Amino acid sequence: MKFWQGLWRVQLAGLISLTAFAIGVGLLFVLDGGILTPSSTPSADIFVLGFLLTLYFGIVPAMLLGAPAYTALSSGDKVQWRPLLVTVVLPGIAMLVMNRAMGLIAIVGGPAVLCLTHLLHQKWSQRAN
Repeated sequence: MKFWQGLWRVQLAGLISLTAFAIGVGLLFVLDGGILTPSSTPSADIFVLGFLLTLYFGIVPAMLLGAPAYTALSSGDKVQWRPLLVTVVLPGIAMLVMNRAMGLIAIVGGPAVLCLTHLLHQKWSQRAN
């Protein structure tokens, strides 16, 4: 039962972390669209595209792989980082086959979302105690 009680907190922290990373990717899309490849598409549309693509491709791995793995591989303040990093990088490696740029974003995003999730979860755990 303790696993299920902890899972929803980790999933909430993961969702917040993924959203923060998606905002960053949206901003990266705007910078890329304005500097590297000039476009007539409005910056707001480019931002929304990057944001939504990140959420679309990141939500399932984050909620169904990352959060349960984090919950299972952490106890108190201790986290088993190596297996967790492998777990969050594998979806990005698989995505490289479909799209190189999105695969690279996922390879960077997995560990970034994991670290943000860990920081949020630790902060919430300290307040609960």
